[in-house]
Amino acid sequence: MHQQTPFRHVIKVFLITLLLVLDGICTPVDAADQNAVVFANLFVDHPPEQDTTGRSKKLAQAVAMHQQRKPLVWTTDLATIQDLPELAKLEIVQETVNKRIAYINDTENIWQSPYDAYRTGGDCEDYAIAKLLLLKESAFPENNLRLITLAPDATHQFHHVFLLAKAQNMIYVLDSPNRTKNGELTILQEYTDAARPVIWAGWTGGFSSTSQPLGNIPPGRIKNKCFNGFLQGQRCLPSYRQYPAKEKLVRIAADLLIIHYGEPRLTPAEIERLRILRIYFYDPTPKNAESLTAYEVRMLSKLRK
Repeated sequence: MHQQTPFRHVIKVFLITLLLVLDGICTPVDAADQNAVVFANLFVDHPPEQDTTGRSKKLAQAVAMHQQRKPLVWTTDLATIQDLPELAKLEIVQETVNKRIAYINDTENIWQSPYDAYRTGGDCEDYAIAKLLLLKESAFPENNLRLITLAPDATHQFHHVFLLAKAQNMIYVLDSPNRTKNGELTILQEYTDAARPVIWAGWTGGFSSTSQPLGNIPPGRIKNKCFNGFLQGQRCLPSYRQYPAKEKLVRIAADLLIIHYGEPRLTPAEIERLRILRIYFYDPTPKNAESLTAYEVRMLSKLRK
């Protein structure tokens, strides 16, 4: 029998090793393993003072202000979740903070403490900060919390901030009330913005910065046959880009799925109607419901749950 030369033997070993490596790469991993990789990649040891984006400084200032003054309801809310299991804490905190803060469009991008946000309203980063601090003070593991900033993309031309939390080997997204289905807690695999790049992730121990997506594109969210929107099941979610920038009220309408893709530009009357609907959605008082129909009140209440 012809004996292999050492060189051919080396090549053979290399090819076998390469096939084994490729087989390992192509082997599917379960959700828990994917979650572990995603979450681990967001935690690095860059000290806050090296953050040139200014986000770490803003977060530190909000935390410091919180230590000086807290909302009157803070102690009550904290007592409610203190002894709950981790997943239950996430669910209650998501619901509680989303109700405590009235949404406002903060063009100056100020990161507020819960005390200020509870009094005057806030936007995405204010919801995230309040949830982060409420969970931290309820003894939820700090190492399993991360404040995330997503980069703008073709659909959403603005940065977006939310809280990421790990519990029971799963990753959960605690987002603003107008960014998730009925404002509910969302697992990462079902988070529709997971394909947007993470440009900053931080907490008091440090921050990370990456251009990589938060996760894989979830099933059913395919950017095709929908032109400016995203296909989710049989529903085409609208892209904000199809409307003039001045019609900012369209954002809440799109998030509530009031507006459908392909509809014509909003009329002044429709814009005014959306303004009234938006006010009641975030502040469902009898006074704000005076000009609404029973059907509108019922639908908005259902969306809020």
